[in-house]
Amino acid sequence: MANPSLKDIAKAAGVSEMTVSRALRAHPEVAARTRDMVLRIADELGYRPDPQMVKMMAYMRTSKRHRQVEKLAFIWLDALRKNVNRNPYARRILGGVMSRAEELGYGIEEFYAEDDGLSMARLSTILDARGISGVMVSPLHYHTSYRLDLRWERFSTVVIGRGQVGPALHQTGPDHYQGMARAMKNLIQLGYRRIGMCVSGGSLERQDHRWEGSFVIHHPLGITKAASLMLVAPSLRARDVDTWIRKTKPDIILFQGEQVHSLLAQRLKTERWDLPCATLDWLPEFEEAGLAGLNQQNEISGANAVDLVTADLLRNQRGVPREPKVVLCEATWVHGASASAVH
Repeated sequence: MANPSLKDIAKAAGVSEMTVSRALRAHPEVAARTRDMVLRIADELGYRPDPQMVKMMAYMRTSKRHRQVEKLAFIWLDALRKNVNRNPYARRILGGVMSRAEELGYGIEEFYAEDDGLSMARLSTILDARGISGVMVSPLHYHTSYRLDLRWERFSTVVIGRGQVGPALHQTGPDHYQGMARAMKNLIQLGYRRIGMCVSGGSLERQDHRWEGSFVIHHPLGITKAASLMLVAPSLRARDVDTWIRKTKPDIILFQGEQVHSLLAQRLKTERWDLPCATLDWLPEFEEAGLAGLNQQNEISGANAVDLVTADLLRNQRGVPREPKVVLCEATWVHGASASAVH
């Protein structure tokens, strides 16, 4: 039959048109059993939403005069409130989420799973009770994987970052392989050859070693020599870094991680760049110090997460997606005195 109307679905399901309309929008006042029945019957009848109606509903969400703010959830998995407030990268991601959500007419409610001792079952219950169907999950801060097990059939979910979180869900985050390739290209153009990379923490595992792969592939000295110019460890001491520098003699260091940043902090406070360096996590506050590096544009990853989750909400798509989308954000290179051209 032709695309059935709400009246057709209501008649087949034995409920009112209002109930059908609410069930198709996953309205929290519709019982789960009724909602599932309506969705099943709509699918059997071949119902497809009217694109013009979807556009109109999207417009109404962004209209300040008509809208009733719908909430999206932002779940911090292993980060504590006090650490998020101090972490500039986390604040940039959240800033991108907040700005994009406001543009589209949504509100954001944050949840701290570890801080508040929330089990996945409890968190699912809270979200369902509050009528929240759109869920965004933060990047992992301390773990390389996390068992996320929400009641997927209730939610449209997007994970920010490339860590292993739950089943195969939509993801957004920086394009680490492209970012490293861009960093190497810029350093080569500046005249550097013995490019070293020094990274601490678990970020390389969370991104499935994409930085390392791109580093050796794009290194001007080839894969074998590039491998010896990497210092990667969960934890580094000053003497570890000093020993590595004396042994490998890099003419510039690409670095990432709080420990390495602290070890090079003295160079950030002065203009005496006796050993050139550049960060793989550039922030605007580094500009005054003249630090060059890779801007991963974390706020765009946050905005992309909102776009992905709201697109699924508008299409009434819930659960683990059959074909998960991965939306990556390209990094940009920021020039600075710490990595000036080689004369």
